[in-house]
Amino acid sequence: KLDWKTVIQDFYQPFEQDLNRANQLIKKIEIKEEKAGKDCPKCGQPMLVKYGRYGKFTACSGFPDCRYTESMNEEAGVNCPQCGGVIIALKSKKGRKFFGCSRYPECNFSSWNKPTGEKCPECGDAMVEKPLKNNQISIICRNTQCKYTKEMEK
Repeated sequence: KLDWKTVIQDFYQPFEQDLNRANQLIKKIEIKEEKAGKDCPKCGQPMLVKYGRYGKFTACSGFPDCRYTESMNEEAGVNCPQCGGVIIALKSKKGRKFFGCSRYPECNFSSWNKPTGEKCPECGDAMVEKPLKNNQISIICRNTQCKYTKEMEK
């Protein structure tokens, strides 16, 4: 049986040398600041594109004095069926893509499937694109109680 101090020492001395060698070889990576092309609505300084754990976002270049940020979300190309705002693609905390209204929290529209901009002829709710297993898309009503499905054109 080995003494724990000996085991740690036998491991750490060569490891420390490798670590020091790696620190000397590694070059610092500089991430160039990308300008967003607009000014901060709070303080007027230029906005910068930054990268976070949920993707790209814009932040004020006056940080930490000004902490204004905006998310950069792709637009779905359709208007919100509830309020007429713009539908944008968002990511949930678990990284799953969903679609919601840009006017949140005033409007609470959200859907896992991409809205088409059409209304269901039976119940009046939004129609959404539902991906199928064969790489095709089915147009269905967002309302789970309504079973309306739009037939696909061939």
